[in-house]
Amino acid sequence: MTYSVRLTKAYRDGFDAQQVDHALAALFRQDAVRVAQRVASGATIKRGVDAATAERYRTAIEAAGAGCAIDDEATHLAIDLPEAARGTGAGTAAPEEETTIWEAGPSLAAYVGPIVLGGLLLVVGVGLLVWLLTWIAWKSASYKLTTQRLFLRRGIVSRKVQELELYRATDVMFSQGIIERLFGIGTVTVVANDPTTPQLVMPGIADPEKVKETIRSAYRRARRAEGVRVGERMVE
Repeated sequence: MTYSVRLTKAYRDGFDAQQVDHALAALFRQDAVRVAQRVASGATIKRGVDAATAERYRTAIEAAGAGCAIDDEATHLAIDLPEAARGTGAGTAAPEEETTIWEAGPSLAAYVGPIVLGGLLLVVGVGLLVWLLTWIAWKSASYKLTTQRLFLRRGIVSRKVQELELYRATDVMFSQGIIERLFGIGTVTVVANDPTTPQLVMPGIADPEKVKETIRSAYRRARRAEGVRVGERMVE
């Protein structure tokens, strides 16, 4: 006998809907907006799985804060599985936990111009201000690559976050000017088939070629995990 796992169009009591959407986005490797739509429609998450696998999916989904039901595919009725199915067992595992691969910020070498300018302007009393603004700019940006997503964060007091699902990435490249090559830094650009984040640009990256290859390997793994062939475009 096989089972299907579906959402019940509801969030569990005591859980914040937005936080649940983001938690499920990590589980399903999809963006939070699409996850919210799937919750609202009561979408089926998995079909044709055994009892133990279905229960593991339900446990993961309910832990994230969403309602979940298991249907007997022979009768299409929602059921409660026997206690024996609620442990580990053979079959497809629930989505893997998201882990961090690389995390960094722009290299201080990317700000060598403002730093030198601040030193020259010390004689007229504004050099310290230039250095302060440079420090704020340096600390306000950070980059994070996980097994599923790429983040670019900007801001100290107020924060702006760009987020890209790796399986949507289609290309990654890096560029260096003459001065950047002297300091071993560059700009890494990720291109994606994503209407909200078609391109993610990360300037001031130390050892940009190595970072580019790290991102390339990560997005190729993510695409394979989603069943997307390398070179194939995602069409919604």
